[in-house]
Amino acid sequence: MVLPAGQGGPLCLRCRDLVEEQLAAGQDDRLWRVKKNDGVVLGPLTLEEVRQKFREEQISAADQVAQGEGQFRLISSYPEFADFFRRPGQALEMTFRHPPASGWRWPLLLVLLVLLAGGILATWYFLKQGDEIGDAAGPMDEIIDLFASKVSNPQGDAAQLRAKARQLMKRDDRLSYLRADKLLMTAVLLQPDDIEAATMWLENRALLDTLAPDAVMRKVALDLADELARRYPADTRVKLGRGFLAVVLGKFIQARRLADEVLSEQENNVDAMLLKALSLLDSSTKIAVGQLRAILKQDDSYRIAERMLARAYQRLGNFRKSLAFLQRRLKRDPSQVDILNAVGQLYLDVGHYREALESFDTVLAAEPGNVEAALRIAGVHAQLLGRPRQGIKVLQSVLDGEGKLPASGRARLLAGLSVCQRLVGKVKQARQSAEQALKIDPACVPAGLSLAILDQQQRQVSPALQRLLQLRAHLPDSAHLQARIGEVWSMVPDMRKATAAVKQAVEMASRDMAVGLLAAGFFLFLDDLDQAYAWLKLLTDRDFLHWQQHRRISEYYDDDSLLGRTVERVQQAAHKYDSDPLVLSLAGLVLVQANKYQAAQRLLRLALELDSDCFSANLVLGWLEYRRGNWRRALAFLADAGRLRQSSSQARILRGYSLLKLGRAGEAAAQFRAVLQFDMASRTARAGLAAALAARGRKKKAISMLLEILKTDHRNVFVKSLLFDLGH
Repeated sequence: MVLPAGQGGPLCLRCRDLVEEQLAAGQDDRLWRVKKNDGVVLGPLTLEEVRQKFREEQISAADQVAQGEGQFRLISSYPEFADFFRRPGQALEMTFRHPPASGWRWPLLLVLLVLLAGGILATWYFLKQGDEIGDAAGPMDEIIDLFASKVSNPQGDAAQLRAKARQLMKRDDRLSYLRADKLLMTAVLLQPDDIEAATMWLENRALLDTLAPDAVMRKVALDLADELARRYPADTRVKLGRGFLAVVLGKFIQARRLADEVLSEQENNVDAMLLKALSLLDSSTKIAVGQLRAILKQDDSYRIAERMLARAYQRLGNFRKSLAFLQRRLKRDPSQVDILNAVGQLYLDVGHYREALESFDTVLAAEPGNVEAALRIAGVHAQLLGRPRQGIKVLQSVLDGEGKLPASGRARLLAGLSVCQRLVGKVKQARQSAEQALKIDPACVPAGLSLAILDQQQRQVSPALQRLLQLRAHLPDSAHLQARIGEVWSMVPDMRKATAAVKQAVEMASRDMAVGLLAAGFFLFLDDLDQAYAWLKLLTDRDFLHWQQHRRISEYYDDDSLLGRTVERVQQAAHKYDSDPLVLSLAGLVLVQANKYQAAQRLLRLALELDSDCFSANLVLGWLEYRRGNWRRALAFLADAGRLRQSSSQARILRGYSLLKLGRAGEAAAQFRAVLQFDMASRTARAGLAAALAARGRKKKAISMLLEILKTDHRNVFVKSLLFDLGH
């Protein structure tokens, strides 16, 4: 089965059948494409498939849609989806069809005009008498009807319901917010004119959205906020409700303005203080921290302030304080799944994988069908710890469990299972898992990528190329995907398209070592030695440690196979040019990156036998020994590389990190300082120097340097790990 795409290639058989069926039925319903916020494009899909994905919350109100080959626009701008986004008062849309020719046309038209004129006069009369018909039956009635459909038998005292809801909201967990949601809807049904209950429902819905987004109910909340603002524009409670919704929508300036308006009248209003803190969390984090601390000082039962403080301290690089607030929450209630997830993600961000696994395992034990937790556990095992078999066990257990899984979630789990199976060499099972995922959800991009990789590995050129070209519509910013397209074009062979695709991949990811090595191997395959030599020089100046310091799990993982074809090519080139130390050095570098250490060592030692002063061979051998953990042997080769090319920053950086591993922090610091004298922008050297200073007891200076790096490199796991280990 071929994964659908919206452009860049022919439609698959399924899509052609759909189009033919639609045309046969006399419809002009072109296929739809959906562009999500993260850049992934789904489609082509039928209209009903798009509507179903919106109902299942796979598509949100912020996503964009295109019909056929048209431009992407917000989904709410299409009349086909109007019933999802209609505002209160727009429930009825009357459609008049042209009647057949009749002699009664003009008399009927005259009657209609008379009735219309009478209606206008009657409306004018009643409005003049002050009878506000719009308030008696309008948007609020629709919202009341919706609440009534969710609360079948509203009972109780509205004031008591509000008080219970407020206590639940302070607990800041999904279950409590959902219970408060029901209580506040009940209060509104009991007293439709209860402004406090309505505005509390707005705030509760916004806070629930930070944990479990619901596009449909968010739309209802926005409609209610608009209606309340129309009726009570100066009410502080209405302003607060609107402000919390603005935060959820990312309208932080509007939220801050509303919070300030309330605080100008009630300076100790805790909800207004919380709203202002949330609006400042990303732009002025330190001010937000002060605001959140003031809230806890005034009322320490506001647990959302603790959760947001944890988030704020992570943004500031103070991971220990962040963890302390999360653990304080867990101490009160160890079963809070949302907080356990946050703890696991924090440990993952700072490179403490064992602790991350413990947290995610606890989440999965509490919620056996938690797709995100299962994928994270499998990703850590397979991609970071080199234990894909353990990942298979976890994913298979969830798939075979009794927990109810949504179709999209089951497809994602099967796609993750396919990756783990591929990593252990179970090609047949990997293909079956990916195909099953696509059968469940034809728009599951990770499954489509897994099948494309398997096709490429098995030399199935035509299906591999077709899948990759279609996936480009879903992953337009993926340099790895573009590099694979170039590789497969070369297998067609179409060298012009292959060269263009490889060059585009390099432009998309200039710092990616694997993409650069693929390009170098490609030019070796073309016997273009000048280009290959140029790439070797470029790559030996590139940051060798960047990929290690930024390792993260991904549903689109392909590091295991990206260089598969390149490995074959450089080995062929090494055999062909076995007397060229530069070719042998380049081949060795590719093999090191592909974790084929013995084959790499053989070629690199052969290069040194041909030319003992070959800088590239010495540098790559030093890198090989560093990755193996042979720090002393690495130092010997790196010292020779530094002697042969004194301007090489990579030789010094790798020497510095090798010295750190050996506990020789003073010598390591000297290497890093030497690099920074002529390359102040080297974050790897600055991070190494900070580590060396910390090892020598200069903890405060080290933390200061690491925080500066984090401002411009917030994905650096090595830096975060150092900060965490230093107690920050």
